[in-house]
Amino acid sequence: MNIKGILSAAFPCRKRDSTGCAVRKAIENGELSEERLLSYKKLEAENSYSEDSQSYLAAKEEKFKRISKVNKSNRKR
Repeated sequence: MNIKGILSAAFPCRKRDSTGCAVRKAIENGELSEERLLSYKKLEAENSYSEDSQSYLAAKEEKFKRISKVNKSNRKR
């Protein structure tokens, strides 16, 4: 099962304790290995962290630019 398959199987499975979870059924049926699912979850977590850190760095850079602009304008006085 590829990533799209995992996502489509996971769609009806929003609660962890759901007994009718399609992902759990796919693992039980041998359509999806637990290692593949864990790998997917790890990549998903890494992507989430990457997105958060990129937005953090962009905000930090924008703040630095504003501070630099204020400092430059204060030097001219």
